[in-house]
Amino acid sequence: MKICPINLKLKGCDIEFSDTEIFSKLENENEEAIFFISDKDSNIYLSDGEVISGNQQDYTNFTFERDGKTTQFIFLTKHLADRSWFLNNRIIFNADYVLPNGAVAVEKNTEIGYYDLKYKFGKKNCIITDIEKTPAIEQLEISDVKFCSPEIDLDYDYLNWKRIGDKTDAFSCDIFDEFIWYKAKIPNNLTEITLSARHLFAVYINSKEVINRNSYKLEKLQEVPETISIPLNTNILDREVNELTILVQNLGFDKGFSGDTNTPRGLVQFETTPDIPIEFYVCDRLAPERTKKYESDNPYLAQITVNFDIEKKDNIFLAKYISFEDFRCRRATIYLNGIKIGRYIKRRHVQDKFYLINEFLKPHNRVDIIVWEKDRNVKSAWGFKSDLKDVKILLGTYKKCQLFK
Repeated sequence: MKICPINLKLKGCDIEFSDTEIFSKLENENEEAIFFISDKDSNIYLSDGEVISGNQQDYTNFTFERDGKTTQFIFLTKHLADRSWFLNNRIIFNADYVLPNGAVAVEKNTEIGYYDLKYKFGKKNCIITDIEKTPAIEQLEISDVKFCSPEIDLDYDYLNWKRIGDKTDAFSCDIFDEFIWYKAKIPNNLTEITLSARHLFAVYINSKEVINRNSYKLEKLQEVPETISIPLNTNILDREVNELTILVQNLGFDKGFSGDTNTPRGLVQFETTPDIPIEFYVCDRLAPERTKKYESDNPYLAQITVNFDIEKKDNIFLAKYISFEDFRCRRATIYLNGIKIGRYIKRRHVQDKFYLINEFLKPHNRVDIIVWEKDRNVKSAWGFKSDLKDVKILLGTYKKCQLFK
């Protein structure tokens, strides 16, 4: 996806159309700098008829003035744009990382460039002086494995959750988290329930899984909602009043926000046969995110915990990551010190490394991996927990950089 302006009125000129992509912009009351990504097959068409080729070298610039105000076009190649950072109305070029305090991290000797509207272009040579080796990959010891979905357990108290009406989708419920729980009571005379949810979901009745799947499928490279009907019988509805639990995971928006961002998430449709009103209560987030007491009897969600220490130096930036081996689970959510940092979903191309954001790291750290498994993958609670204890969790360093202020 490219950001291509049409009829864009600027301080020093007007753009009629441009298929040269805008990267960023700096401005104050009287001047502005527009940064474009160079592209040999594109042009910028000004309203006065002038055409500027997008085939430009790094830092090539054009200046336009009108009524005492100035617009400057500055070109960056894609390679340089990928290493450029916007911070506090300033752009920093050619850095591996830039920290919120303005410190620049580089892996090797590098010339760093700067641009702001007051001082224009500047540069600084960053020479590496710390020559310590990058830390070796370390296997972390699993400190704990426990089941963590008390919401699925029988007789779970959910009456303090939000009670909702007929509209069950997440937006209508004012819930915007990745996970949303639905709880309700259903009678034993139902013969079928029909539902559609986005994107991953599971249905549990009386603490037992009935179905677990992705209800959206691809047809001709487009997502198509799938409505699913589940037959019920007395083996499933084995109580006079039965406990229904639905967990839905929202996987976010289409790449590049190409789809409708208002497409409902969560439980989009729910009907029963015979047709009766169902009173749902909803809650967002998984139990470990909401409360300290969350261990459960059921094995459908399990939490793996590892701890590790790092030595933080004022002049060193370590780009750390964790990766998994012998991880046979289908999907999981990863947390660093209580902050969600990644999602593991087993598909053809699996992300197997998860970056540990430097600003979230502390001298002593905790990583929690919450696994959500299908019923057929859980042969026994004891065996499942034992398998999770055998997962290899590795702590590695992607890059070791020196910091310059």
